[in-house]
Amino acid sequence: STGSFHDLIKLSKEELLKIPAVGDKIAQSILDYFADHENQKLVEDLLAHGLLAPTTNEETGEQERVLEGLTFVVTGRLEGFTRSAIEDFLRTLGASVTSSVSKQTSFLVAGPGGGSKLTKANELGVPVLSETDLKEFLAERGVRLD
Repeated sequence: STGSFHDLIKLSKEELLKIPAVGDKIAQSILDYFADHENQKLVEDLLAHGLLAPTTNEETGEQERVLEGLTFVVTGRLEGFTRSAIEDFLRTLGASVTSSVSKQTSFLVAGPGGGSKLTKANELGVPVLSETDLKEFLAERGVRLD
């Protein structure tokens, strides 16, 4: 199997024909599609925005670091998870997790009882995610939280 959509672009007709269910016509259609510069640009744009990206590395089975460069703070009571479980999960996705809200905080994940961290996030304009919002945010990046 191909590791990612990005790899598909680079395959030759012979390599495409090795994929189960890909015959001569489909292989030629794929080659024709990617020969068009506009289609290449569309795929590159989708990849750049995190779409079409795999959520796990097929070779290692490790979670991709889809939250690399983002900083989270978790506060309040969460329904389905402990705060530490959410924090550990965010770290496995490449996020930094800190204990206090600052201008560098990307998102505050807040359950009921968020208190002073919620107030500070609102003052600084830090986006606040509920547990449901966090699940949707992760789903948009191809990650399930359950």
